[in-house]
Amino acid sequence: LDDEIAANKNKLNALKDKKESQKEYLETLEKQIDTVEEKATSLQVQVNTLDKSISKLDKQIDSLTKEIKQTKKQIKKAEEDIVTMEETIDNTSERMAEKLRASYMKGSESTLQILMGADSLASFMTRLEMMKRTSENDKKDIEDFRDTVVSLKKTRKQLVSDKEALDKKKAERQESKQELVTQRASLKKKQKEYNSTVSQLESQYGEIDTYVKELDKSSAVYENYIAKLN
Repeated sequence: LDDEIAANKNKLNALKDKKESQKEYLETLEKQIDTVEEKATSLQVQVNTLDKSISKLDKQIDSLTKEIKQTKKQIKKAEEDIVTMEETIDNTSERMAEKLRASYMKGSESTLQILMGADSLASFMTRLEMMKRTSENDKKDIEDFRDTVVSLKKTRKQLVSDKEALDKKKAERQESKQELVTQRASLKKKQKEYNSTVSQLESQYGEIDTYVKELDKSSAVYENYIAKLN
C-alpha cells in the first residue's frame, strides 16, 4: 500500500507540474492574444484614417471633374465665337470688296454725280465726309472684329491652359487616392491575418484550458484514491 501510495503521489505531482506548466502557457497565450488584438485595433484606426483621406480625395476629384467639364464648355463656346467672328470678318471683307468692285465698275462718275448733286458747299462737304466715313466704318468694323478674334483666341488659350492644369491636378489626386487604396488594402490584409492569429490563439487557449480542467479532474481522482489507500 505504501508503494502504491508513493506511486500515485508521484503521478499526482506530475499532473500538478503539467497543470502549472499549462497555466503558465495559458498566461503566455493571453498576453499574445492581447498584443495581437492591440495591433489589429491599431490597424483599424489607420484604416479609418485612410478611409477619411480617400473620401476627401474623392470629393476633390469630383469637384475637379466638374471644373474640367465647365472649362470644356467655355473652350467650346470660345471656339464657336471665334468661328462666328471669322465668318463675320469674311462677310464684311466681301461686302467691302463688292463695294470697291461696284465703285470701280461705275468709275468716278457716280462719285462725282453724288458730290455734284450738292446744292451748297456745306452739302458738298457733308456728302464727301459721309462717303469717307462709310469706307472708314467698314474698315473699323473689320479691325474691331479682328481684335475680338485675337481676344477670343487669347481667352481660349488661357482656358486650355487652365484645363491642362486641372487635368494634372485631377491626375495627381487620383494617383494619391490609388496609393491610399493600395495602402488600405495592405492594412486590411494584415488586419485579417492578425484576426486569424487571434482566432487560432483563442482556439488554442480553449484547448489548453480544457486540458487543464481535465488535469484538475485527474488530480482529484488521484487525491481521492490516495486518501482511500491511506
